[in-house]
Amino acid sequence: MYAKLVFLCTFIFAILTIFCTVYLASVEDEKLKQNVLKIQQSNSTKVILLWNSLFDSADYYFGFGDAPFKESHCDYTDCYVTNDKSHLLEASAIVFHAPTYQPSQATIARLPHQRYVFFSLESPEKFKTSNSFDNFFNWTITYRTDSDIYSPYGEIKKRKKRIEKEFKKHTKDKWVAWMVSNCLTSSGREKYVEELRKHVPVEIYGKCGSNSCPKTQRKQCYEMIEKDYKFYLSFENSLCKDYVTEKLFNLLQYDVIPIVYGAADFERILPANSYINTMNHSLEELVSILKEIGNDPIKYQQYLMWKEEYNVIFRGGRRHPFCELCKKLHTDSETQVYTDFKKWWIDGSKCQKGPIYS
Repeated sequence: MYAKLVFLCTFIFAILTIFCTVYLASVEDEKLKQNVLKIQQSNSTKVILLWNSLFDSADYYFGFGDAPFKESHCDYTDCYVTNDKSHLLEASAIVFHAPTYQPSQATIARLPHQRYVFFSLESPEKFKTSNSFDNFFNWTITYRTDSDIYSPYGEIKKRKKRIEKEFKKHTKDKWVAWMVSNCLTSSGREKYVEELRKHVPVEIYGKCGSNSCPKTQRKQCYEMIEKDYKFYLSFENSLCKDYVTEKLFNLLQYDVIPIVYGAADFERILPANSYINTMNHSLEELVSILKEIGNDPIKYQQYLMWKEEYNVIFRGGRRHPFCELCKKLHTDSETQVYTDFKKWWIDGSKCQKGPIYS
């Protein structure tokens, strides 16, 4: 009887000890959170923690510390970028490069002031999200126009003053060029080109063709295309809402007419008569248009005249999205979370399988 009583008392004591330990730990954890929050509120500098790299760029092509905000002439400069996780508790925003982020790389439970940021320049066709993204992200930085922070690959801006541009006088004796290294895509662009080549000469450079164009000589390759070719295929690997990449913007600085294939709203992005959209024409119509423009020097030059009124702004020339992120951290206190991230990212992107012939 005595032994049972001792066991019962020992058992009750152990339970009470565990309970007290857990309770005190939770109290201390809450105190820690409140202390960190007070420090954060008293310090005007917003710390932006980069949880993982943007492929081979640890600093997302922006830079570390607070200097990049001043150098980029951001509206708000009182921010600090780091990838040192020892700053986790003081961070106002934690940025995750979604295509290379593994959800198993768990963080601690977020603090009240923190915003988790989804960052992706890739389309949903390149990587899929899981249920672990639900109720996780507060803000998004992508090429989608409905992102919390819009970050396109490039932009076309109207010049303050029209210029008189002297177009290079080249004798273009070749028709269509295409530089490509991804030979099997969800957009089916390779199949579209296969059909197009039956009607118009298309010369392919890179891994998917017989012509060579090393990445180390990309500028020289574009200059050669400008000199010799009338048209260039700016074909996207994914047919998703708003997805248009450097395949278009790199070409726009050269005097070549781009032929676009994608699901973006090109009328919103580009000036009229600056491109030819495959989605607006049947294959037969497209071939007819190419021959009409390509054989008429006056009509051809009309497709280049937009350069006198507009300027191409590349990603490197735009303000980095971290400028807007810094501003948002200082001005937006609204609490939001993407409860169903797949609905926004996957369903909302409205991706299609190709090829698509209008």
